Amino acid sequence: MKRSAAWIIAGTLFSAVVHAQSFTEGVHYRLIEPAQPTNDASKVEVVEIFSYACPACANFEPHIKQWSEDVADDVILERIPVVFRASWEPFARAYFVADALGILEQSHDALFDALHGEGMSLRTDDDIAEFFADRFGVSEDEYRRAAKSFAIQTRLNRGMVQSQRYGVESTPSIVINGKYITTPRMAGSADNALALVEFLIEKERAAMVPASASEEAVTEADADS
Repeated sequence: MKRSAAWIIAGTLFSAVVHAQSFTEGVHYRLIEPAQPTNDASKVEVVEIFSYACPACANFEPHIKQWSEDVADDVILERIPVVFRASWEPFARAYFVADALGILEQSHDALFDALHGEGMSLRTDDDIAEFFADRFGVSEDEYRRAAKSFAIQTRLNRGMVQSQRYGVESTPSIVINGKYITTPRMAGSADNALALVEFLIEKERAAMVPASASEEAVTEADADS
């Protein structure tokens, strides 16, 4: 077990050095100041800031979905639907309502596809209520009640406040452990953005390793040489 831990730490540091040659702070990502707290200090938190109304988010979705399927156990992926303009609010509500009703896994891709693939005109809570009724068997009344509920409004407000604290300027944006923010545009492409996310995850992992474990890893490596 000790030998395995040593090689994991060594591999992580080596990978971080390689990636650091490609990514520059202030160009490909920036610091969030002050850094924001996360929900679980034992894990690395990745937050995607998005909107269903955003074409760039629709283009990015297949990339982050594929990435998320192989995410490590010590990484948490969260999403916050942002409201940059009034017309985006029904879509943010749709995300939170779907989550509350337990159908987010079904509705997430379907809503992107409806708007950007099928060209459906979904602009209001009533439009989306009808869509959910047709696609997921949620009654329109149930959807409207949930969309207007205090719980959903609270989550909507909390998401907006969190996005402001992160300093989000565009969608999609990706926040890593409350400390760093990047976008596919900053990174150069969707794939570069996710490679950068991995680099910053590794950086956070290294920071979370206790000093005693790092010293033990060095001792193990010296003993093997």
